[in-house]
Amino acid sequence: MQQIKNREKKDTKQLYRFLPQSGSSHVTLCTSKESSLKCNILLQLLTATTSKTLQITQAQLQEIFYAQEHNQETSFAQAQLQETSIQTELQRDLFEVEHLIYNQWCSQCKSDTDS
Repeated sequence: MQQIKNREKKDTKQLYRFLPQSGSSHVTLCTSKESSLKCNILLQLLTATTSKTLQITQAQLQEIFYAQEHNQETSFAQAQLQETSIQTELQRDLFEVEHLIYNQWCSQCKSDTDS
């Protein structure tokens, strides 16, 4: 009778996992069905996390792309501003030269009339 009970205990023996952090505590290992379910849940969680990370990464790449376009537009605007500034400076220099020529002409005319 004792041998039959011992044999039944061996047949229905549960698997345990030793937890090193708690010392003598044991945790029952799950069955293959429970393991499958846990794996499926973990895979779904991992898939959702990966999908969310991918969406965030794509959004960041889109922001970088728009930032690069904005930088190009800004560079173009700065180049136009510099060109306008150069043209304005040239017009100012031309006006000063014309003014000097006019003053010189007026001085020449005045000296011609005085003599």
